[in-house]
Amino acid sequence: MFPRPLKRLRPIVKGKDIRYNAHERLGRGFTPAELKEAGLTPFVARSIGIAVDRRRKNKSMEGLQRNVARLKTYMSKLVLFPRNPEKPKARDASAEECQNVVQHTLSKIMPVQKAQPSVDFVKITPEMKSFGAWTKLQEERKRAKEVGKDKEDE
Repeated sequence: MFPRPLKRLRPIVKGKDIRYNAHERLGRGFTPAELKEAGLTPFVARSIGIAVDRRRKNKSMEGLQRNVARLKTYMSKLVLFPRNPEKPKARDASAEECQNVVQHTLSKIMPVQKAQPSVDFVKITPEMKSFGAWTKLQEERKRAKEVGKDKEDE
């Protein structure tokens, strides 16, 4: 079956606990709800190189929409060869598209794009140089301790 994806498409998930929930990584498989939103069944998804995990649950609408968009972009790039060239099905590619296919050779299909933090460089002003951060912190700590105390006691 040439050209077939070397790896399966996997969803983007977040870590479970507080330590890892800021990190996005590739998960085990798409949920049936994500597949349904994208217009696929689990059986068809497995046959075209999409990983399915029926145990996983969607906890947020944002994550569901992100993975549905991921499935739709994958489906738009996917070229399905017809099993029977005389009777192609609805999703199958035409003969011209089948001749111009390039095999995917990367280790991961649609890897996770990590956002690079942007750094803004600022000219240092004399006010910034004269600012005493340590003194300011000490003053704020002192004010925080004194919150709620009556002024009459002093």
